Amino acid sequence: MPNRFPDRLELQSHELVMAGVTENPLRVHRITPLTAEQASRAEQLARRLHSVLKSVVDALPDHARGASGMSRHLSVVRNTCQRVVTALASPPSPDVLTKLPGVRGLELFTDGFGKLGGDEATLAATSAAIRQFEEFLKEVGGSQSKLAERIEATVRGERDSASLTPNHEAALAREQLFAAAAKVMGRQSNVKISIYMFRPHPTDSTQFERVLAHGEIGQLIGPNPMPFAFRAGDTRHEEKRASGKVFASLDEVPAHGYTPNAILKEFCSDPLPLVTSRGSEGQLVQIIDHKALSYDDAIDVVIANRSIHPVKIPDTDKMSLDEAWTLLFYPARHLIFDVYLHRDMERLFRPTIDTQLWGPNLDTHPADRWLTRFPNGPRLQLLGCNFNDAHSDAYPRHAELTQHLFDRVGWRHSEFMGFRCEVPYPIWRSGYCVRFEPVETTSTDE
Repeated sequence: MPNRFPDRLELQSHELVMAGVTENPLRVHRITPLTAEQASRAEQLARRLHSVLKSVVDALPDHARGASGMSRHLSVVRNTCQRVVTALASPPSPDVLTKLPGVRGLELFTDGFGKLGGDEATLAATSAAIRQFEEFLKEVGGSQSKLAERIEATVRGERDSASLTPNHEAALAREQLFAAAAKVMGRQSNVKISIYMFRPHPTDSTQFERVLAHGEIGQLIGPNPMPFAFRAGDTRHEEKRASGKVFASLDEVPAHGYTPNAILKEFCSDPLPLVTSRGSEGQLVQIIDHKALSYDDAIDVVIANRSIHPVKIPDTDKMSLDEAWTLLFYPARHLIFDVYLHRDMERLFRPTIDTQLWGPNLDTHPADRWLTRFPNGPRLQLLGCNFNDAHSDAYPRHAELTQHLFDRVGWRHSEFMGFRCEVPYPIWRSGYCVRFEPVETTSTDE
């Protein structure tokens, strides 16, 4: 499968300047380092080409394993054979990609082996690796010389990394985790979206309403992707047992079985996916099935649901609105996590945010959260009362989506206070948790 992953968000500003004429700064040649994702793929590709070409050379007779003998035996120009021999004498690092012959040279080398009756499996593996090499060169600049410049810029940038701020270093580490997780999961998204909206129930003071929208924007899949689903629910055993609530779509159709109403079709790719909903004990799982999806397609999926919750956990004085989570099941380049509280609720709480390592459940006691909290946590920013303030460069339709949600449920945006957590390369398999601490109490987990 050709790599369709778009380049990373611009986290780095340390483009490196080539040595040369510097009298006119407008003419200085700037070289962009490889992204962490590209550097990882370059290393994997180097190992693959090194391995398959070594298999070809090992299959040659002894007299044809040096450059001159190989040239005569395969009827391939000596320079091409010399570059193969030199590359195989080096460790399989990304530099190997600049030492090898070009794509055409590798094709001629492989054809020479094939004409002598070379092993078909070895030929097929070599040809596949050459095609992958060709695609990679197109992505990084179109030539081995351009790749060599970018590899050198990457190495120089790594040498300079000691001067990066701790937050910048953490961002680069998250980007590397994203690249690895995308390969492990077989899925990745450009943007992960979560929008929560809370307000008091209009006719029952013992309850409040919640609206939740999830989105995966620009999701791509690999050849063997993990299943795709959204999850929503409660994080406390007490509320799970006591809630007895039924999740529903925005038009209040129960979320069970085949649930096309869960989709916000205005913000989804066509054809629309099949959504199946199920759940128990205060939990909702909505499974997304894109039968027509191919490796070349990037899809957008946005779903929404609403539910009713008790203001207090029964038989206690504890407020049930204690936390709102967004969980990174799938690696994403960007996270937009918004929480809107009705002004009658907002004055009762002090929202805070942190990032937690999470496992099979979210029932860790708040007093133990310091054990699983990631350092260099994100910050909450205040959103204004104008829908334009909900804009995000990462997803240009985000303000439109926010307005659509408020309009669909008939809530007045001007009556709500918004809070946002926006993070490039959010930590895969983490939970970003907004906690609602009653104003008269302080944190219990410091």
